[in-house]
Amino acid sequence: TNAITTRRRRPGAAPEGARSDCNTLSLVCRAADLSHVAPDANGNFAYVLVEQLKASALLSTNSALVGNIGPLERDTVTIQAVIFPKQPLKL
Repeated sequence: TNAITTRRRRPGAAPEGARSDCNTLSLVCRAADLSHVAPDANGNFAYVLVEQLKASALLSTNSALVGNIGPLERDTVTIQAVIFPKQPLKL
C-alpha cells in the first residue's frame, strides 16, 4: 500500500513546489512625536525617511509615503510607506 503523507502549511501559503515573488512591501513605522521641537518636524522626518529608503541600493526610487502621518498615540506617530525592492524577494 502507498502511504499518503500530508504536510501542514501556513494559511495562504503557496502550494508546495510553487514559487512566488514579492515585488511590493508595505512598511509601517512608529516614531516619537517631534511636534514639540517644531510644528512640521514629523512631516520633515517622514520626508527624510522616504528619501533615505529611495537612496538604498536595494530599493526602487518608486518607494513613497502612503496616506497621512497617523494620529498621536502615546507620544508617537505612525508613518506608512510602500517600498519596491529592485530584485523581487523569493518566497
